[in-house]
Amino acid sequence: MKLRPMLSQTLALCLLLGASIVMAQVAFFVVTPGDPQGWFERGSNTGTIGLGVADSHGGTSSLLLSTDGSDGQIVKVARVPIPVIRVSGVASVSWDLNVDNIAAYPRPNIEYWSPALAGTLVYEISNFTPTANTWQNVVMSGSSMFRDTNTNVVDTLANFQAGPIGNVPVNFFQLGFGSTSGAVPAVNGNIDYVELNGTTWDFEEVAILPPEPVVPTQQGIPTLSQWALILLAMLMGLVAFVSLRRRAQ
Repeated sequence: MKLRPMLSQTLALCLLLGASIVMAQVAFFVVTPGDPQGWFERGSNTGTIGLGVADSHGGTSSLLLSTDGSDGQIVKVARVPIPVIRVSGVASVSWDLNVDNIAAYPRPNIEYWSPALAGTLVYEISNFTPTANTWQNVVMSGSSMFRDTNTNVVDTLANFQAGPIGNVPVNFFQLGFGSTSGAVPAVNGNIDYVELNGTTWDFEEVAILPPEPVVPTQQGIPTLSQWALILLAMLMGLVAFVSLRRRAQ
């Protein structure tokens, strides 16, 4: 007769444990000049990154991405997702935004790479219309429209995630705007409280981010552990061969 209360207690414990795991995945980091938290300036930048206006959460500043109206300007900040996530693993993205010109605004780019597939999913500017000189929180969803630079196809994030690139690792998570060619409007775009999959970064007093790290070219040379596994497999095969020969005799 005591089975039902025990089942209820077990279920409650499981729910509590599940909630604890979810809460443990949520993190908040303050990005400062001495601790960039993995954020850096993309090497292809021709715009300017500097200290932005005070955020709407009581902070003293934000991160400013700006262009001066010259043709072919682009400005981006980026982070390498750690641990590695795949395109299908991008579950949530949001960021606080304050721009002085609504003709353009910093928005997320998801750069993916594999030997077979490489490109960038660019958040379509039509997904959101900002209000000038006002802090607003922008939230991406599965129905948000993205353009794949590899194929020039425009589709929802959910459809891209369910397609061939869904299993491809995310190389860089970026926020920025502009174009490498053509006219780019003069925009001062402040961003803060950038969130990716439950982790939020607050940019405080960051006028200069580190340059893009140089990633060494990966070589297809077996490591010591791989050689050990190869030798172990050969040894096991030899032992099995000898054993079978003895049984046959």
